[in-house]
Amino acid sequence: SIGWGGSLFISNKNKSLTATKPTYHEIRIKKGGRGNTLILSDGSKITLNAMTTFRYPTDFSDTDRTVYPDGEAYFEVARDETKPFIVKLKKQEVKVLGTSFNIEAYSDERYSIVTLLSGSVSLESYNEQNELMGRMFLKPNQRAVSDNRSGSVSLENIHSSLAGAWTSGKYKFKDEPLHVIARRLEKYYDVQVHIESESLKQIKFTGTFSLDQDIQEVLHILNHEKRYQVKRIKNEIFIVNK
Repeated sequence: SIGWGGSLFISNKNKSLTATKPTYHEIRIKKGGRGNTLILSDGSKITLNAMTTFRYPTDFSDTDRTVYPDGEAYFEVARDETKPFIVKLKKQEVKVLGTSFNIEAYSDERYSIVTLLSGSVSLESYNEQNELMGRMFLKPNQRAVSDNRSGSVSLENIHSSLAGAWTSGKYKFKDEPLHVIARRLEKYYDVQVHIESESLKQIKFTGTFSLDQDIQEVLHILNHEKRYQVKRIKNEIFIVNK
């Protein structure tokens, strides 16, 4: 059975604000930025990825610890059983007492991904009408991919090192389609990637790259089977059929 002592709970229900409004800071990481780490007032450690905005209070309230990310962030939450740590996303709310997890939840993307590295997770998913669509439990090395429109969730087994690799300057992926890889490369390298055909978008790749590598070098290595051609015009990259 899964205990609630160190569990992570995800829903999108809003909580009432405390009478005294906290003072908030906001950090914005531009495209091409990565690995920016901050320590919150409770000792929790947050690492922010490229194109991420993170809003958090100077000091937490007496009842909870609430933060607001838009983008990708890696959390190492300081344990405090008296005050749950709350991460508010577009259509989910993550509650945790103390554990480590990765969230990829860009507001301009349809799916939000929560990957658990340690502890246990209970997830509730809601659709745009705020109707409960289902509940499930996650274990370490699992991720939940939530559709922010329909509220549907798919549960996948994944090695947790894939989710947190970016915090140490690596990009790891396994059986990921090219269009998903391209979307992440856009944020890492501050470029726009255009893929000519649906068949190219769905080609799957597995690999590991240093984020210090040039994006054209990355695309060239991926293309070792010569499935496409790459053309670049300033910050726009075109992947086209041969």
